[in-house]
Amino acid sequence: MVKNRREVEMMIDFKQKILGLKGEEIDDIIEMQTNGGTKIVLTLAAAVSQSLCYSYPSEQNISGKEKFRRAKLALEILESSGPLELKSEDVTLVKELLAKLYSPTVVYRAWQMIDPAEK
Repeated sequence: MVKNRREVEMMIDFKQKILGLKGEEIDDIIEMQTNGGTKIVLTLAAAVSQSLCYSYPSEQNISGKEKFRRAKLALEILESSGPLELKSEDVTLVKELLAKLYSPTVVYRAWQMIDPAEK
């Protein structure tokens, strides 16, 4: 049976490090602010979960159901021990939220990791 576009699932390895444009590791500034400044490298799991759980000023009126869905997805990603399947609608949401929270470099690298169509 062929799935429609919204049901297509993609396997994503969220444990990957997000690298800068020159291949250097990027610090997870958000996490470092909460741990006293101890250096932590930004991973796809961290960037995506932070994007899903951030309270954006433009989204003050999203429903509790949507907030719950985002937090549940963030937790699944953080707790995954290997590649995880995401539905295309979740990939779209993650890409949108990453673009709201992160710099162009992080967006460029992360989008390529979560969506093979991005080049």
